[in-house]
Amino acid sequence: NAWGMPYAGALCGAKLVMPGPSMDGKSVYELMRDEQVTLALAVPTVWLMLFQYIDANKLDTKHELSLRRVVIGGSSAPRAMSERFANDFGAFVTHAWGMTEMSPMGTVCNLLPKHRDYTLQQRLDIQAKQGRPVFGVEMRITDDDGKVLPHDGKAFGHLLVRGPWIVASYYRGEGGTLLDTDGVFDTGDVAPIDPDGYMQIT
Repeated sequence: NAWGMPYAGALCGAKLVMPGPSMDGKSVYELMRDEQVTLALAVPTVWLMLFQYIDANKLDTKHELSLRRVVIGGSSAPRAMSERFANDFGAFVTHAWGMTEMSPMGTVCNLLPKHRDYTLQQRLDIQAKQGRPVFGVEMRITDDDGKVLPHDGKAFGHLLVRGPWIVASYYRGEGGTLLDTDGVFDTGDVAPIDPDGYMQIT
């Protein structure tokens, strides 16, 4: 729900497959197999349980599953996870990042046209990042003194965001003033941003 997929799926007429409380590897695998799921979204813990079930039962994922795309959010996905989805499933991983305070998406890690000819290892370097800001979200990094840092992929600092649906305050004013004078929210995360706009939580 938080990632908006039930609404996006319904809007584009996609079949929705919901696992309910059964998030163990066996249940997720069988549901994806039986319902011919092509796009699946989950946090890394769910995918690790799936991998453990597949390994324990020596399953043929490329022939039994129809999976082509995977979205991972909630916490950073290990590079090895994206690599395994590519090699063992033939599926492309899209990393995403956000917060409840952002309603909720901040970035999505899709590749740019210039990345089409990259090797798998080069693509995985990019996929390890949380991605570029979605429409409506402005993002910058600053040092401890509030000085804006360059988006060169090397400098890292406090990750600040601004946009029309970014939190203005908590319920009943809990936590005091959240935004600075420019209407910017400090996410509490630390990150670099590269010249193409890809952010990576450090």
